[in-house]
Amino acid sequence: MKLIKRFNLVFAVLLFFSLLLFSQLQAQNLATNSANITLENIPQELLYPEYFKLHDMLLWENIHKELIFKIRFLTGRRPQKDYISCHKFQRRISRAIDRAAAENKLTFSVVDNKLLFDKDSGFEKILSPQPTLSNKSCNYHSLGDINKGCVLYCDYHGIDFESNFFKQNRSKLEIYKPLILPEDIAEFIIFSPSIIILIIILFLLTKKKKIQIAK
Repeated sequence: MKLIKRFNLVFAVLLFFSLLLFSQLQAQNLATNSANITLENIPQELLYPEYFKLHDMLLWENIHKELIFKIRFLTGRRPQKDYISCHKFQRRISRAIDRAAAENKLTFSVVDNKLLFDKDSGFEKILSPQPTLSNKSCNYHSLGDINKGCVLYCDYHGIDFESNFFKQNRSKLEIYKPLILPEDIAEFIIFSPSIIILIIILFLLTKKKKIQIAK
């Protein structure tokens, strides 16, 4: 009986380390695949998508939207920007594809809108229920080997900010953004009264101190 228990313990330990080694190899494959995707072969839609081009323009409409968003955020209402739902969807699809790849159940080589939303594509076998297109502007694509953790992105909203590829290349991807954004102007408008009041208080305190010294 003790021998059987020891055998089970040894087997469990060996199984644990085997699974750990396998997960590390999978992570290395993912990193290698991402490394093979360089900025030279990345579409412009991923680098600086249309959504951010439009929202980063210094127009009063964009500044006004940012003002409303920040005021709601500061008052505890926690609004959500339009691209968030798209990025969450990318995360969901990526996890489903990774699971299918680990189980050798992939029957396609690229990801696009037809695969994701066409009822005859067979994607429901991987993700059930099959998703529906919630935003008409979204148009999804994949880069790289789908069996090794491909990069998924949307033409309109770009790549998920929580994806490994974005985190690894953030500094390279964000160089396309303008130096000053509407959100910067909105923050200045919101906090400028506080700055002015602070300057006035400091001025009055300094003046009062000079009067006291003069006396």
